[in-house]
Amino acid sequence: MKITPRQIQIKNWLNFRKTPFQPFHSLDFLKHPFNLSFHKSMELEAKKIADIEEYLPPPVRSFDNEDVQSVKIFKTNLPHWSLATSTYFVTFCISNRKKKSLSLPVAATIVEDAINFYSGKQYEIDSYVIMPDHVHLLITPYPDFELSKILFNMKSFATKTINNIFSINGRFWQPDNFDHLVRNHGYWIRYFDYIHNNPVKACIVKTPDEYTWSSLSKLYSAR
Repeated sequence: MKITPRQIQIKNWLNFRKTPFQPFHSLDFLKHPFNLSFHKSMELEAKKIADIEEYLPPPVRSFDNEDVQSVKIFKTNLPHWSLATSTYFVTFCISNRKKKSLSLPVAATIVEDAINFYSGKQYEIDSYVIMPDHVHLLITPYPDFELSKILFNMKSFATKTINNIFSINGRFWQPDNFDHLVRNHGYWIRYFDYIHNNPVKACIVKTPDEYTWSSLSKLYSAR
């Protein structure tokens, strides 16, 4: 798997990072995106991180009041915010979550290939994890590419390939995606950690780097 310059920067940042992964046991902060006290704490954390240059992850477009007028907002089943050159935390789920279809190595490999196929060409993948019934991504589309089209192509490729291999028909993914603008480095780090700690939270593995279907083991592993 070819690693991009941005991913090399992330790998270097991880190598120098002293603090351990901090699991997120709650998604409350995602349910309350306009919680001012939470945003204030995130800004303070980002400022603290910025004081230590060697620990900075790759560039992230900060979202502030001046960006509000530039944001494109549209709604399908869920609301979506779009802002050029931004990084997004994305979640999409399989249509029948009870089947845990992505626990099959063949299916997980297909999804992983779909995620990484245009990495470095249409977008940057900062982190990902493929769970048995859903996928998380940290993704930054390049200026000429829209997140919605990227995700559509990614999911369509995986659906066609999986359906062909297993001789099945019908919808594989839920029709919509959850996507959230990453506001600053503080958010980026928390999403990055949350993604890689997902298998630990689900009691699948004891440590994030033990899980096979993630960017931590495939892109950033020191092994």
